[in-house]
Amino acid sequence: MKKITVLLLALLMGLTLSACTGKKEEVIGNGKNKVMIKVVDNNGEEKNYNLATDAGTVYDVLNELSADKSANFTFDTMDIGGYKVVKTINGIETSLDQGTYWDFCVRGESVNRTVENVPVEDGVLYSFIYTAEKTDTKVGGWEGVDGYTQLLGEEEKQIFEKAIEGLVGVGYTPIQVIATQVVNGTNYAYLAQGTTVTANPKKSFYIVKINKNTKGDVELLSAIEIEPDYVLTTGEENQHLFGGWTATTTGKAGMFSDEAAQTSFEKAMESYTGMKFNPIVLVAKQVVNGTNYIGIVRGETVTQNPVTNIYVVQWYADLEGNAKIENASLLNLAYYLDAK
Repeated sequence: MKKITVLLLALLMGLTLSACTGKKEEVIGNGKNKVMIKVVDNNGEEKNYNLATDAGTVYDVLNELSADKSANFTFDTMDIGGYKVVKTINGIETSLDQGTYWDFCVRGESVNRTVENVPVEDGVLYSFIYTAEKTDTKVGGWEGVDGYTQLLGEEEKQIFEKAIEGLVGVGYTPIQVIATQVVNGTNYAYLAQGTTVTANPKKSFYIVKINKNTKGDVELLSAIEIEPDYVLTTGEENQHLFGGWTATTTGKAGMFSDEAAQTSFEKAMESYTGMKFNPIVLVAKQVVNGTNYIGIVRGETVTQNPVTNIYVVQWYADLEGNAKIENASLLNLAYYLDAK
């Protein structure tokens, strides 16, 4: 009896939908997977395409849809880094020079993967939303810096490259592995530089979390930007919040890529006691009456059993060549690595 009631309700809902729309929902194709392609254009107008398809990727679905004359759907792609990025849909063209693009979403969530790298799944909504980039202004006077001294093992580099394969929107370059966590295999915390694929490329530093499981499969888990004027730190008493992450060591001293920053840092360390700091990357600088710097470093306690952790160090260099460490706090790995 319960099954009959459910079937009657489903039939009633179908009849109601037909009455509201005035027509039966049109499905293109006769494959086993039912999917929807949604397009929201530059005027905010939405158009949905329902398909029954056996296509393997979203790119294949778009080709099927454009081949069906009744759908009145067209699209074109451009090549970025060897990957296909949707440039034009139904005659509406985007331009990186003008800061416009089609935001590709899966199940309503924006993804950094290209259409030829996303497999088709039954019942899934794939969306393309026309987006105009907004100018992001920061406060505080800190300016993100460009460049770093790379120190990365070949195996670690291969893991990173495999994990980001097919990503679009931001191009990542790995710098160093700064921490690891033993789980189902190993989680790696990479410090990386990211450059947005936009008309005015923005360069920032990111904490990128990657898992390599016991079978050797690699998966990108997250990529969180380090805001130049607001690097999240925590106190020494909150080390337990790191959730099993262990800071890695490099085996040799690093250097900041900015010569003035490196010189002033070495000067500041002459009068700093209790910790030894090994530079990883210069995150930002602020020109005042002299210069303020923010860097991410490996810090090692000067004790019988040294403990290594990742620190954010801020120091000041005056116009006369003097320098002083203003603050040194633990990088809040719990936020950058465990944030959902």
